[in-house]
Amino acid sequence: MSFLVLEDDELDFFWNSIQDIQVIFHPTYAPEGMFNYQELSNLKNKKDVIVFLDRNLLSSLLKLCEQGNLTDEKEKNTIAKVMLWTLGNNFSVSAGLALKENASKTNNSEYAKKELQRFKEIIEYYPIMMWLRLAEGVMDSKSPKPNQELF
Repeated sequence: MSFLVLEDDELDFFWNSIQDIQVIFHPTYAPEGMFNYQELSNLKNKKDVIVFLDRNLLSSLLKLCEQGNLTDEKEKNTIAKVMLWTLGNNFSVSAGLALKENASKTNNSEYAKKELQRFKEIIEYYPIMMWLRLAEGVMDSKSPKPNQELF
């Protein structure tokens, strides 16, 4: 179980950071990567919301969690913000389309199965506070150092 503790202006950071990177798209709720918070809240109260990662986001997430860091700071920040926003809103996150895309391209379902297992482990293992600290730039890798506190 994971929980999110927000202090000071972190709530604004939480909501605005995903808007700033414009990577969440939906033809009705976020056609240009920008969405209306009220409409999203209303939708969330009526239906389960699922965020589908594309191949680029999934590949970056897997690489970040395998290597502990990414050389591209913007890419690392984007992954952290997407994970923070998705998990913080209690949305389900799916890698299904990205896995299918890669399996179809390579004609290899075994690799997709391994990626799916790693993805599930990432979702279950890393706490949401780690994604917040990584998105804020407080942490410089996906794993806190022994003396580095998340709270």
